[in-house]
Amino acid sequence: MSIKRDEEIPCPKCGSAQTVTLWESIDAEPDPEARTALFEARVNRFDCPSCDFDALVPVPLLYHDRRRQFVAQFFPFGWLDEPQFVERFTADGRDRQVLEHFERALKAKKIPPGAEPVEPHVVFDMQELVRYVLFRERVFDASDAQPQKAPGEGPPSPS
Repeated sequence: MSIKRDEEIPCPKCGSAQTVTLWESIDAEPDPEARTALFEARVNRFDCPSCDFDALVPVPLLYHDRRRQFVAQFFPFGWLDEPQFVERFTADGRDRQVLEHFERALKAKKIPPGAEPVEPHVVFDMQELVRYVLFRERVFDASDAQPQKAPGEGPPSPS
């Protein structure tokens, strides 16, 4: 389920207040319009009608595509300078908050035993998020269109 909220934000250039829709998450399958908005650079944008200032609002965004089974997480690049943000991750890049949330859901029996957490692919640029989504969609759709081969079938591995 996609999550968004409206927030009043003053323009950094002229101070004129404007209500902006801020997306926290996009769930691609039930909300294709949100995916389209992401691809058209209309997600988490501030566009001031008074002075024509426009910019990305620096808030995190989670993108989830259930059918293609991937999750991507955008964080504002400036957050890398914040020690508490960096400490959120393990040395191998796994998000401690994702792991903690998964463990709580497992204990509450909201997910089946033996399930593995889905680690989001982390990006720090909205265009990179769009490129990653396109990459995963195209790879999934191409493999979905080809007949699945049994192990051992197909071309030999390079030695």
